[in-house]
Amino acid sequence: MTVERQPATLRDVARLAGVSPATVSNVMQNRPRVAAETRRRVREAARALQYEPNPLARSLRSGRTGTVALITPGLRNSFFAELASELIRAAGAYDLRVSVEVLDGDRHREESTLTGVWTSYADGILYIPQELNGHEIDYVLASRAGRRPPVVLLGERGADAACPQVTYRNRDASRAAVETLIAGGARRIAAIGPHERPGSATPRFEGYAAALVEAGLVPSPELVRETTTWHRSAGMEAVRDLLADGVEFDAVFGFNDMIALGALAALANAGVRVPHDVQVVGFDDVDEATYSVPGLTTVDPGKAAAADLALGLLDSLLRGDDVPEQGHVSPDFTVVVRDSTRT
Repeated sequence: MTVERQPATLRDVARLAGVSPATVSNVMQNRPRVAAETRRRVREAARALQYEPNPLARSLRSGRTGTVALITPGLRNSFFAELASELIRAAGAYDLRVSVEVLDGDRHREESTLTGVWTSYADGILYIPQELNGHEIDYVLASRAGRRPPVVLLGERGADAACPQVTYRNRDASRAAVETLIAGGARRIAAIGPHERPGSATPRFEGYAAALVEAGLVPSPELVRETTTWHRSAGMEAVRDLLADGVEFDAVFGFNDMIALGALAALANAGVRVPHDVQVVGFDDVDEATYSVPGLTTVDPGKAAAADLALGLLDSLLRGDDVPEQGHVSPDFTVVVRDSTRT
């Protein structure tokens, strides 16, 4: 006869580790003020006993679910998909799971997600705004019925909202990207991706223009190509138009990697050599940039560090620490040089 093994309990772990059940609970919930050696003994005991915390019991005791809601513009865009992966990784360090809602440009969905039942069950919200600006975000959050979980924003949309926010150094990073093109000999640099909507486009264009002025180059309107999307098709179409219009250019700054990858494809189709005839630089350092031909020089805005900062802010809010409502933090960026530039 087979005797079914009973699952280990929190008290079993406490007994093996030589600590109190309260200490085991603190370690399992990743609470501070537990000595490193004690934390190690508890985790080793939990592994030895194959202990799994009961999420329902913990939720009833703490009033928390251990779940974070991630609201993102989409997952078909490689940047947002990779950022979501980094946020899930970072949440794991706080023993949090992530539930994802995709907006896909639907303003009504964005509003209803912020105010709906789905986010009510979350301990906190990680929110990458798409259609709403800062004042609209404040209004929508204020209209929530019942409990409002703490919210941390990521990105430049919603910059005026009364929420802590992780932003990127878009202006400085774009300037550095364009300076890389100039260091490789570029003098007529096309900028593909500006638009008038609030967000990343404006500071990236400011960085582009600043780099040109610093180098003594005059920004030319014919080299600036606005786009309604930041997809590969936008970069391909913009380069085709530049070539068809007979505009001379020796470099392309794509406002994101998708645009830059589309530009690479259009240049290859036209028989233009990269980087010999035209250099190309992007922004975001998505995984595909490593494997394009040639490899795409781009900016890593600090996705992994941004995820760590966002979870750190959210954890502070959940613990009741003093976090400025409109405090902004930004990770460092890196220009990742590959074969699409001459430097």
